[in-house]
Amino acid sequence: MGRQGSVGRQGRQGDRKIGKSILNSQFPIPNSQFPIPNSQFPIPKQPTTNNN
Repeated sequence: MGRQGSVGRQGRQGDRKIGKSILNSQFPIPNSQFPIPNSQFPIPKQPTTNNN
C-alpha cells in the first residue's frame, strides 16, 4: 500500500508535466491555423471601413 502511494504521487506529477506538454504541443497547431483566417478577416474589414 505504501509503495503504491508513493508511486501515485510520482504518477500525478508526471501526468501534470505530460499534460502540459501535450496541451502546449496542441495549442501551436490550432494557433498556426488561426492566423490564416485572421489574415483574411482584416482584408474584408478594411475595404468595408473605407467604404463607410
